[in-house]
Amino acid sequence: TGRRAALALMLDWENVKVSLARHLEDLPEPHAQAGRARLDGEELATRLLDAASRHGLPRQRWAVADWDRDFFEGDQKAVRNARFSTDIAGRDKANASDHLLREKIHFVLREHPEIPVYVIGTGDGDFHEVVKTLQAQGKQVIL
Repeated sequence: TGRRAALALMLDWENVKVSLARHLEDLPEPHAQAGRARLDGEELATRLLDAASRHGLPRQRWAVADWDRDFFEGDQKAVRNARFSTDIAGRDKANASDHLLREKIHFVLREHPEIPVYVIGTGDGDFHEVVKTLQAQGKQVIL
């Protein structure tokens, strides 16, 4: 079998979970109820990791959020149990989760140049410059 490429899985946990929860609001109640159970922190982290693993072997796993928000109660521990590194985002724009995620992506790019694939999970559209930077360094980017 061929060797699988190393990848970095970089998640803006806030945007991913909130976006999925909003999507569930548009579904009929029986489907929405089943979907809500899948938003459990450990299950969601594991499912996202499994999905990313189709593109390579996860070597760096980061999830950022304002973990103190009620909606994310227990999620930081659950995500860490799924062997992600986590960082705490704040509520003001300077240290919001999208800003922090960009910093973590640049950290991985600097410290682990051998990783050729980046899977980025975010609901924000302001990652254009980061994607351009990664691609300029010869990295494959999956959003």
